[in-house]
Amino acid sequence: MNFLYLLILLAISALIVRHLHRFSRSCSSLDQSMSLTPIMNHALIRLNSAPSALLLLFCCNTLWAGDWSPEGEPGTTNNYTRASNQGGIINTRHNLTYSYITGYANAMTPYQNKYGEVCVYCHTPHGAANNIKAPLWNRTVNPTSAYNTYEGYRLNGPVDVPGPASLACLSCHDGTLPVDSVMNMPGSNGYSRAQQGSVNTSFLDTWNNPDSTTNMGFGTPCGDSPCFHASMGAEGNGSVQSGKCMRCHQDGNNYGIPAFSGYIIGTDLRNDHPVGVAYPDPPETFDFRPGMAALSNGSTYFDDDNDGHMDSNEVRLYDVGGGPMVECASCHDPHGVPSAGAGSEMAPSFLRFTNEESAMCYACHVK
Repeated sequence: MNFLYLLILLAISALIVRHLHRFSRSCSSLDQSMSLTPIMNHALIRLNSAPSALLLLFCCNTLWAGDWSPEGEPGTTNNYTRASNQGGIINTRHNLTYSYITGYANAMTPYQNKYGEVCVYCHTPHGAANNIKAPLWNRTVNPTSAYNTYEGYRLNGPVDVPGPASLACLSCHDGTLPVDSVMNMPGSNGYSRAQQGSVNTSFLDTWNNPDSTTNMGFGTPCGDSPCFHASMGAEGNGSVQSGKCMRCHQDGNNYGIPAFSGYIIGTDLRNDHPVGVAYPDPPETFDFRPGMAALSNGSTYFDDDNDGHMDSNEVRLYDVGGGPMVECASCHDPHGVPSAGAGSEMAPSFLRFTNEESAMCYACHVK
């Protein structure tokens, strides 16, 4: 019975892909309204037959069901991510190839280059950026002047500009730079040093992307280049944002997929925990935790397990010449940190450990 059911689904899928492909060519713009209701109305008029309409309705209902809703456990029904959040970055949302999304991995090809490699969206083994002191960095980064820094209570000194361990994160999460904007694309003849500091979409268009007409059945065909090299979008705007990730991942979307507004920090950092700020010295005077261990490179960390090694689940400060500073990566690890040892689920929000009962806050703040 299961095998017969699978054969029926495969047959239905083949019909739907054909009809959706035809429908996509009739659309005047990929960025037209993607609310299911107008799409369905337009498609049903085009298909001219009740059986085909029913098949399309069945397919859309299947693809956009609540399996991608933000609530729930990762990798399960009613999840906030299709990734399992176990076993390494490949199984997290920072895998921008989306290989963990079975059947839907090409859904974003109208909005970004699909490089087919997990690490390349941030790192390159050769020709790395020289405008940021981040490990073999491959992404475009904004200059520090692009950011308004924290202006609240300053403890024992002023807030400096974001350091490399924050600029790297902001290259996606400030919402202004395309998620596929890299200097060195996989293979040969896909390199541009200028891309490290500014976005050239013509360079990004040279990548041979999967044909956008083969994915999800919506929008105008864009051939081998995306219709958009999308950034995440503007901070504080949970509505639809044309040409951005927020085009589909808006708050309360009808597609059952996670909303992204909570992950967009923006360029105004005055409403965020300060980065580029020195840890108070002496810490006790300002109700901060003392006792950080120091490394030879000037970085310091809380050696909570007393092993003399800066483990991924330990809070740290970064020093690139101006003394140890609090940065985004002081509390977050973009590769994910197992919450309870190897093989366990990653700590939420790529934190170095869970913030249950404010544990992350208490790592530094003595209150």
